[in-house]
Amino acid sequence: MIDAHHHVWDLSVRDQDWITGPELAPLRRNFGIEDLPAETNGVTATVLVQTVTAAEETPELLALAAGHHLVAAVVGWTDLTAPSAADDLAALRALPNVTCKLSGLVTEADRATWTVADLRPYAEVVLEAFGPDRVMFGSDWPVCLLAAPYGKVVETAGALLAGLSADERAQVFGGVAARVYGIGRAAG
Repeated sequence: MIDAHHHVWDLSVRDQDWITGPELAPLRRNFGIEDLPAETNGVTATVLVQTVTAAEETPELLALAAGHHLVAAVVGWTDLTAPSAADDLAALRALPNVTCKLSGLVTEADRATWTVADLRPYAEVVLEAFGPDRVMFGSDWPVCLLAAPYGKVVETAGALLAGLSADERAQVFGGVAARVYGIGRAAG
């Protein structure tokens, strides 16, 4: 399995000013690349995703990835509010090579009371719009820990994808990320 969305941060390097208030207090600590393997049993590769809107974070994440066997790709930050970005994004939406990440569902729902049934309509819309060959799973670790342990997030994604064939689930759980990020092997 490939987890196509996780984060790391070191508060001594860069403040994570989005981590405020008592609800996010569990995240107000360092989450390093060395913390990830203990959480990700069965995951063979991950994609490290930026956490703040700072261009200088991208080379830092690339350096982390270069030194860790589990991190196979990095998603950096760019200013999507720039005038040219809106036109580029509108054109990309219609292209068949644009993909979507099924990620962050448990953290965007009511973190204390969410159920698989609550999340199902959102997963269905994503799968209908993009199809399983253009959707990839992402845990949103460690942010997901506010709503569920890593294993529960994976289990929930599995339940949301239960109506797909085994091959389609394999695409969402790794094949799409392998193809999109050039990870080199499709997970199966």
